[in-house]
Amino acid sequence: MFARGGLHFEEEGKTAIRIRSGGGGSRLIVELPLQAAHGRLRSDVKERLGRGSPEFDDETHVLFGDAVAKNGVALSRLGQWELDLMTAKSPPEVVEKLARLIENQAQGGAPLRLVRLLSTDRLFRRLFLLELIDGLLAGMSLGDLRKRARGGWVSGLIELQPQAIVCPPLVARNQPLAAALMTPYLMAVVAMPADGGGFMREVDMSAWPTGMAALRLGGPGKGVYTGLKTIPSGHAQRMLSMYVDAANHTLEHLTAPERWIDQNGDFDSDERRMAWISVRIGLDAIASVGAEWSSRQAIWEAFRALSVLAGFWGDRPLAEVLTPDLIREHAVARIPDQAEKKYASAIVDTYEQTINKAFGANAPEKVAQIRNLVHGVARRAQDRTLRLRVLYELEENSPDLQLVQDIATLWWQAVLLSPATLGRPGRPPW
Repeated sequence: MFARGGLHFEEEGKTAIRIRSGGGGSRLIVELPLQAAHGRLRSDVKERLGRGSPEFDDETHVLFGDAVAKNGVALSRLGQWELDLMTAKSPPEVVEKLARLIENQAQGGAPLRLVRLLSTDRLFRRLFLLELIDGLLAGMSLGDLRKRARGGWVSGLIELQPQAIVCPPLVARNQPLAAALMTPYLMAVVAMPADGGGFMREVDMSAWPTGMAALRLGGPGKGVYTGLKTIPSGHAQRMLSMYVDAANHTLEHLTAPERWIDQNGDFDSDERRMAWISVRIGLDAIASVGAEWSSRQAIWEAFRALSVLAGFWGDRPLAEVLTPDLIREHAVARIPDQAEKKYASAIVDTYEQTINKAFGANAPEKVAQIRNLVHGVARRAQDRTLRLRVLYELEENSPDLQLVQDIATLWWQAVLLSPATLGRPGRPPW
């Protein structure tokens, strides 16, 4: 069991054991391309779709159709693709609909690349063993452990839906590089532009006209992204592979017992679980930013993601993770791809210019106060008029604070890219 989970088990005397990982040699998440080199579906696509997943659910299309009939559905172009897949009545029909999607997009001059992300058996077994160890250290009885073991101990998204850790940095951006389309296999197919460019978000009326002016955080929305004139050909596929590698490094970091040792040489279960939960919550917030990008809710999801990170690093002030120089040094610098780094650098430059123009001195602290306007968070010694001044400056200058969403994405993608440095509780990188 330990070996199949990529862990080594050794006894040390009669009262102690040593458990360590075998390193990052075996991957915990893999990508399975669904197309051959010519762009058509592979001959083994049905097997690739079903590998490691729950069996195809013949009732999914009925349940999904009932939910749509009862609640309605708001369809974008990508939403229509997903709806089409979810109403498939058999595995061959899923394959047929994917083939039709590929053909229609190619004929329209916007070819796609489709990839299946798969959590491996090694990841399932390792997480099961770590849950078992955490239960023992928490004082659970053997009877309770047996009951939980019979339940399977699958704790959620990363095991069954690996796109939950891989895809947030790809979707939480103004021009997404990927879309994860759910299927009746209860797993997602990741769709990406085959050539240069990314997906275009469709126009969405997020606020109904009421006849009265309202405080806007979106600003004029012009000239925000100036780093890249065009997204290079194949960029989305390279970024997916980069984040699959990053997700593997992050999962290895979070599940390798030897990386979570306290001063006494014992396994620190609490610190490991704190890191595990924080990463999952932070990436969930980034995924929500991607889903709600054009809505008024998105910026509050971005603040949630940034607040999780500031708390994870030891209750650091939110203004610190909103400081441009720290973002450049500890987030942008982690990006290995030069085109992506140029894009990220331009975002930070524009963000810095925007907040300095709107708020002047101590601009990051004032941006942090925008979060506090909603959540009521403030230090006791803080100037009580500061929030009023921030409200005035927002009204006067209309800064484009949608950029906060990009900043949240940059920080969490940096955690994925450098988990050993940025993924430790109570230890900010500066």
